[in-house]
Amino acid sequence: MVEQFSRRGPTGLEDVTWALNGYFADVVETVQRLGGDVIAIAGDSFLCLWTAEGDISLEEATMRAGKAALSIQAVLHVR
Repeated sequence: MVEQFSRRGPTGLEDVTWALNGYFADVVETVQRLGGDVIAIAGDSFLCLWTAEGDISLEEATMRAGKAALSIQAVLHVR
């Protein structure tokens, strides 16, 4: 992807920045909307956490994490 954008010169590199920012925003928004926290980002990978505490059972936290994974796949497939 970077190679393709870099052929466009400075405009292409700016396009890469916007694409990555959109990718990060989509992932973080989805995780937070479904009750998770983004703990770390390394390259294009995210470490996210859903905790089972208070009124949220382990089953509910696990279900939210699974829903987030499917939602992220659907959102990023459109990109």
